Amino acid sequence: MIYSYSRMNTWVQCPRKFKFKYIDKIKVKDDQTALNKGKLVHCMLEHNGDKEKIQGSRDFKQSKNHMTPDEIKGCIKVYQNFKESSISKWLDTTESMFNELSIAMDKDLNTVKYDSEDALFRGFIDKVSHKNDVLILCDYKTGRYNNNQNYDQLLYYGISLFSLMPFDKIMMMFVYVEHNKYNMKVLHRKDIKKYQKALLTNIKNIEEDQEFCKNETALCDWCSYRSLCLG
Repeated sequence: MIYSYSRMNTWVQCPRKFKFKYIDKIKVKDDQTALNKGKLVHCMLEHNGDKEKIQGSRDFKQSKNHMTPDEIKGCIKVYQNFKESSISKWLDTTESMFNELSIAMDKDLNTVKYDSEDALFRGFIDKVSHKNDVLILCDYKTGRYNNNQNYDQLLYYGISLFSLMPFDKIMMMFVYVEHNKYNMKVLHRKDIKKYQKALLTNIKNIEEDQEFCKNETALCDWCSYRSLCLG
């Protein structure tokens, strides 16, 4: 199996849901409203508001088929408001390197091509830039602000970036585009081995799981696989 942060986090939240979704590959109907909104806003940010590039992108074409004109206008408004925010203006002062950078690592956490058969872990980074001697890793979030953010996703991405680039420090940022807020943590190259170990340990725990027990929480009421657990 090829892992992503999303897949790994699903197992952390509920191993049984992970089994239903990624091992048994049971198809269920999910509410795609938030996903479509996120895709469209991310698309606008990726192409910096370039209308022609946005309309030619796969994400725009997929999202617009499932959104009302008012929902699309709402996404445009979110993008426009964000571009006027202090956080966006600060990001514009950094030296942009990549928008939507795809990364992949093999079982030894060496960086490989995204479509490599040796890939064990894959991910997409919304924005990579730098300022002075600091690399800036930015992940855009739509929806509500989370003041207790888990950084594992960006820590795992940092493993790959350190192998690709000579920087010794990464500023990891979760940017909440609808709230002019962000969460930030600095990752140092000297600490990377413990995050490499954490990533491999988490994958090992998933692969050694034989029971995939359900984790009953308040989120169960909104889980698309709820009927399978109750059955």
